[in-house]
Amino acid sequence: MRFKKRRFWLVILIFTVLIGFIVTYPLIFAWSPLYCRCEDVDIKSGRTRYTRYLFYCKISEKIEDTILTEELGEFAEDVQPDWHRVNTFSLGVRHSPHYAYHGAIGQINKIAMTWQLFPFSDEAKRQVARTILSKWQADGNYFGVDDYIADVSRIAGRKTEFDSKVIILVTDLSSARNE
Repeated sequence: MRFKKRRFWLVILIFTVLIGFIVTYPLIFAWSPLYCRCEDVDIKSGRTRYTRYLFYCKISEKIEDTILTEELGEFAEDVQPDWHRVNTFSLGVRHSPHYAYHGAIGQINKIAMTWQLFPFSDEAKRQVARTILSKWQADGNYFGVDDYIADVSRIAGRKTEFDSKVIILVTDLSSARNE
């Protein structure tokens, strides 16, 4: 009888500790490598890296080319990577700390969408990709690229407003803010 009572209280204690850990984990261990998923961007080539950690050990890493890398072609191949954190996601936490390059992957997706909506020449795409990467490197963050992408989209929209078959050239992009 006494043994059954001890086992019952032991099970209750283990269950309570387990529930307590699950409830407090996001508060205490948010974004720690105990369990998290990280996204990084290489500001030299435009590649992205996705890494998962479990109990402080890297369990997976995947590096992908983006539309910027594809446009730069062989110029992106021989570059020494310069990785910067974009996002960190953790169990039970639906947001990431705000890093210096927090919006970089979103910016890559925005420029990809712009290239799908408007016809750009290959040289214009390469110029945009180079400008985005050079702005990331020069500024040390992602903020200035938002204005540049907005300008590129605005220029493309105006040029194709009356004739959707017009191709955006490098010369058309000269008025985009590249400071």
